[in-house]
Order: sequence, then structure tokens, then C-alpha cells
Amino acid sequence: MAASVQRIDTHIASAMRCSESDDILVIEAIGGNSQSFEILVRRYQQRIIGLGRRMTGNGADAEDIAQQTFMKAFLRLPGFERRSSFSTWLTSIAINEARMWKRKQSRLREVSPCGESNEEAAAPALDVADSRPNPETSCSEKERRAVLFGRITHLNPTLRSAVEVCDLGEESTQAAALLLGITASAVKSRRHRGRAILRRALSPYRF
Repeated sequence: MAASVQRIDTHIASAMRCSESDDILVIEAIGGNSQSFEILVRRYQQRIIGLGRRMTGNGADAEDIAQQTFMKAFLRLPGFERRSSFSTWLTSIAINEARMWKRKQSRLREVSPCGESNEEAAAPALDVADSRPNPETSCSEKERRAVLFGRITHLNPTLRSAVEVCDLGEESTQAAALLLGITASAVKSRRHRGRAILRRALSPYRF
């Protein structure tokens, strides 16, 4: 009986811990509570993997990016000044990790079976469906992601950052403003201009 009560108490305590705010968990993690950071990882793992998948088009690479993101977040946590939310700060790390992945892919220059480089084969999907019913369709999706990737990377850096944070990172305008150090209206303007440029550049293709 005592053991059953103890298990129930443990489950209740665990549930209460999981409902704690990010701020409390961050403070506890900085103080050396590894369980608090593990809760943060579970809370945001799928979101960061999703961001990585949108930027790479590849589930395995997305998981690698997520792993590196949480590792760097843990190491940098003592320097987190909480000027933005933890989720926004974590998103910024993930986006930087994805950018590093892109640069690495561009250096490899290996040709895929569809006649494309690794960079092209794993370019960000954004609004492109990732269904692959047959090899021919697979190559078509890779080609479209390659085109989209190329257009995003050629955007002006200020416009590209707004598009990446809002559309790939799925951050709100206010969160993006804090992350980029600009006003919310500037975020809206840059995102609008960046998306307009992408739409014009992609108009010859079937997106």
C-alpha cells in the first residue's frame, strides 16, 4: 500500500514539474538541475525537429540539427539573459545550426542519383509537400526544394532572416522582433518583401 501511494505521489510530482513555466525550469537548469533541462528538451524537441525538417527536407538531418541545438543550448544556458523567451532563444540556435548544415552541404558538392548535389537534395521544403510515392516524384520534389533553397539563400540577409525566423522557425512577429533586435513593424515589412521576392522568383515553377 505504501509503495502504491509513493508511486502516485511520484506521478503527481512529475506532472507538476512538467507543467512548470520555462522561466522556472531555466533557472533550475542553470542551478544544476538536469531534470529541468530534460523537461525543456521534451517540451520543444518536436518543434525543433520540425524546424530542421523544413530547412533540410530530411528527417535524419533534422534530428541531428535538433541534437546539436539542445547540446549548444545546454552549454550556453548560463549566458541566457532572458531578454526573449526560451523558445525564441532556442529557435535562434536551431536556425544557426541549420544554416551551418547548409554551408556544409554546399561544400560537399556530391552528386545524388537524381543528378543533384546534396545541397539540392536536402533543400528546405517550406510550403513544398514531402510526399514521395515514386522515384520520379522524389526527384521532382528535390528539384523544387533545390530551387526554393537557392532563392532563399540569395535573399538580402535582412530579408532572409525575417523569412527564416517567421516561416521556418514559426515564431510570432513579436518574438522575431526580439530575436532580430528590430521593431515588429520592421519584421512585418522585411517578411513581406522577402516573400514577395520569393513569389516572383518562383512564379515560373509549380509550387
